[in-house]
Amino acid sequence: MTDQPEQKSEPPSRRRSFGTGDGDYRINMQGGRDVTIGANAQVAGNNIVNNVKEIKKTVHRHPVMSVAVLAAMTAVLYGGGSAVFSDGGDEVDLSVVEESGSKGAIRTVEQIRKAEKIGDGAAWCAIVAPSDAGCAESMKGEFARRSPSYRDRVDRVEIGKAERTDAVTAVTLSWDGVKQGTVPLVRSGDRWQMRSTDYAFVKLAGGVFLSLVDSRSGQLKVGGIPVPS
Repeated sequence: MTDQPEQKSEPPSRRRSFGTGDGDYRINMQGGRDVTIGANAQVAGNNIVNNVKEIKKTVHRHPVMSVAVLAAMTAVLYGGGSAVFSDGGDEVDLSVVEESGSKGAIRTVEQIRKAEKIGDGAAWCAIVAPSDAGCAESMKGEFARRSPSYRDRVDRVEIGKAERTDAVTAVTLSWDGVKQGTVPLVRSGDRWQMRSTDYAFVKLAGGVFLSLVDSRSGQLKVGGIPVPS
């Protein structure tokens, strides 16, 4: 038997890649040999535990989008929705997604917050990811695991200006006057929505605003996996 030369690999933190296209995300990890995990794979246990310090640092810097690190290591499913009402009879205005410009982007984010506050998973999905089947049932469960009084805390998240780049229009979120992150939106088919990768990240964290409330409360979970304070 011929001895194989020892292979040198870059540290895992330098090998992580989330892809370049919409919906194309994966992560490369060191496992003796190179291991590539695609969008439909599920990884848990030590792979997440070993990255928790890095995750937590990112959470504090950018809560809304920080879930990318874990989301790329967890199954991505669900989506869809149409015009709906919450159980409490409070309606989410789905027409805002058709309003162009910064005002339309901000109003869309406001309705995302409203959907999370009243626990309307179908409306949330109709705004954030209208083409993904199964989202409504998934998000209904995510919202139901928080009490109404807890969901009310999304009102503490301040919605700021919308800043446009070549790729997205990012709406700023703040907590007690301190910027915490952004909600990235794109125009698709003359309406606002999230890119599939961005949507997958916040869905696994249980919502856009609620993930920030969870983070500030030391209760952030991604794909059901707690992120320690």
